[in-house]
Amino acid sequence: MNHSKDRRFEDGPPQQTLSKKERKKAEKAKKKNETPAEKEARQEIIQGHKARKNICIFCEIRDQPEKPKILYEDNICFAFLDKKKKSAKEHILVCPNEHIKSTASLRENDVDLLNYLQKAGEKILQRDFPKDEYRFGYHAAPLNSVNHLHLHCLVLPLTVKYYDEVVYGENLTSTETLIDKLKGKEIRKNKKLKEEQKEADHKN
Repeated sequence: MNHSKDRRFEDGPPQQTLSKKERKKAEKAKKKNETPAEKEARQEIIQGHKARKNICIFCEIRDQPEKPKILYEDNICFAFLDKKKKSAKEHILVCPNEHIKSTASLRENDVDLLNYLQKAGEKILQRDFPKDEYRFGYHAAPLNSVNHLHLHCLVLPLTVKYYDEVVYGENLTSTETLIDKLKGKEIRKNKKLKEEQKEADHKN
């Protein structure tokens, strides 16, 4: 029989786990007894967590003083190399300066913006890779990895089959497709307004 000491109890018996209700009660009691300095420190930590949660890494890249990563910038958009650029011969992201969360946040009047981002991406790739083939598109929500609208501008070929066929293949939504959806949304909206107006006129 092995009489070696049980390591689980070297520091005494295990602590009893508190229930969710008991933890809340303990936290409430701790807050009630904290000093003004402790309360201020706790609030600073909470605010720091909230601030970090709301930081947009693309906006951070745009707002860097020396802008080392920026390839192109104007008053409407900015462009930079994707950190996963090895997925293609070159991989550039074009983003609007306005913080639009994703394709799901686009409105009917964003058609001109989408056309502008597409032309900016084409201009950059034609400037730097005039003899190559390209692919452009968006990862429509919820497939987007960063919550700041961005157009993928890829110089072909893609180095990995999975990227070529799935990630930047079937999962990529073209600018043209997005514009068609927005125009369809606008048509449906105008039709609904006309129907509502017609109904109101009929009642009068």
